[in-house]
Amino acid sequence: MPREFCVPGRRIKLHPDDYYALGGRRRGIDNQGPLPHHIHHREEHAAQVGQMSKPEAYYFPRRLNSHAGDFPYTFFGINPGTALE
Repeated sequence: MPREFCVPGRRIKLHPDDYYALGGRRRGIDNQGPLPHHIHHREEHAAQVGQMSKPEAYYFPRRLNSHAGDFPYTFFGINPGTALE
């Protein structure tokens, strides 16, 4: 998803032609730097404001990404009850 604060960083295996798929005004897709803190509401919370939930996951295997960007880390939360195994 392009965001006005994103600079493409080639971290999610996009073809270079797709970095600015929606035009420069909408900014780029991938992330050269870290994404700012944000949340994705659970289904029951999103429904309270007439929206849909958004499950999301990232996986950046080295063999599929040519560049790690300026901040090659992704922060994530774990659902309650997730075991170490």
